[in-house]
Amino acid sequence: MIGGVALSDLSSGGLAAGVPEAVLNFKLSLPIEPSVPDLSLRWRVQDNSGVRSEVITGLNEELVVTLEAVEGNFAINVEVVDGEQAVARSGAQVAVLRPTPTPTLLPTAEPTLIPTETPTLSPIIPTRSAQFGPGSQFAAVNPGPGSIITGVFEYGGQVTSVESQAAIDAMQRAGMTWMKVQVRYSPGTGPEAIADVVRTGRDRGFKMLVSAVGSPNDLALGGGGYIQGFANWLAGIASAGPDGIEVWNEPNIDREWPRGQISGANYVAMLASAYNAIKSVSPGTIVISAAPAPTGGELDFPAGAVRNDDAWLAEVVAAGGLNYLDCVGVHYNEGIVPPSATSGDPRGDYYTRFFTSMINVYSGITNRPLCFTELGYVTPEGYGTIAPNFAWGANTTVAQQAAWLAEAMAIASQSGRVKLLIVWNVDFRTYDANDPQAGYAIIRPGGGCPACDAIAGAR
Repeated sequence: MIGGVALSDLSSGGLAAGVPEAVLNFKLSLPIEPSVPDLSLRWRVQDNSGVRSEVITGLNEELVVTLEAVEGNFAINVEVVDGEQAVARSGAQVAVLRPTPTPTLLPTAEPTLIPTETPTLSPIIPTRSAQFGPGSQFAAVNPGPGSIITGVFEYGGQVTSVESQAAIDAMQRAGMTWMKVQVRYSPGTGPEAIADVVRTGRDRGFKMLVSAVGSPNDLALGGGGYIQGFANWLAGIASAGPDGIEVWNEPNIDREWPRGQISGANYVAMLASAYNAIKSVSPGTIVISAAPAPTGGELDFPAGAVRNDDAWLAEVVAAGGLNYLDCVGVHYNEGIVPPSATSGDPRGDYYTRFFTSMINVYSGITNRPLCFTELGYVTPEGYGTIAPNFAWGANTTVAQQAAWLAEAMAIASQSGRVKLLIVWNVDFRTYDANDPQAGYAIIRPGGGCPACDAIAGAR
């Protein structure tokens, strides 16, 4: 019995008469099979601006997408498509970075450390629409009683000294529970004096945040040996039980990090060592990554002198930095419009000008809690002409400073993304032709503190 016949080409010449008709009649006599759904996969590549690319593939095909001259964080989301129906499946995040001009890492005396205690990380869940970005706006806030929601969110201020009774009184009046001090490491420096500062601040009733910095010149010369010494020093400070430690300050500019070695990956080498050292002594201490200087001016400086903060932060993420932090450090200190504003700054609409845009961008890159370790509004009122480099703040008043600080706290507390906000600053007094630190202070000439009352009134 013949089970079947294979025909290679029914269209070729020389076939016996009636063969094509016979094959067609045979096919028509077969029973009709139920149709099988034609399933496919719809891939969407998205960033903060929306969908950048959409590709349809078969169920078993690989996805290949080329996006030219693009840098940033992307969510890749996939749906199973059946006709008009679509079912969302899992996705992933991808960071795309331009090559840095200085790919060589800092020299290390020891191999890269692996965390001895891996922190619990929240999952990154891509969504079908951009979770953060220009379209994610915050409602304007009119701070009044109950606007600042405390609990998960906490706030405080940076002081000149834990011994300053004026600063303590002002902070308590504003309802602040955190006190920040900045300390500097030099090779051979012991941690004992700083540990005493931490204990004193806690004895005054405050949670203590230590912002630990060092010298870019010492770092450049010492490399891995310096990093290990810095980490050991932090472990000594951690033995006093500070509530938080910020590891370094603004390492995306050459004022704080060696020129030519500025990159998020180089910083992660330091952060990993510091994280391990701190957690080995005080597991409950919050480790905050260094807040980069908010800037988009990388191309305006010599090569290797500045890295834009969003690009630097993306490098930190790509290098695994999220494994070595509990909170992402942020600085916001150039505002001249209300915190709820997202446009209208006369200098332009770059995102670092706007408080809510900073929250959106940093959250979008890291998907981690944010800690504003410096947030302030400079005003020359009561002091006179402001330093030329800060002339953009010349028209801000003390009343605006007070109202905007209260509004920023209300927005941060309601955002669900900000864990800590530190006011820069409480009681600094330097005000000269180069640095108007006192212009940021909430204790004004004569001892008044309008911001204290505004913040207290919004609780």
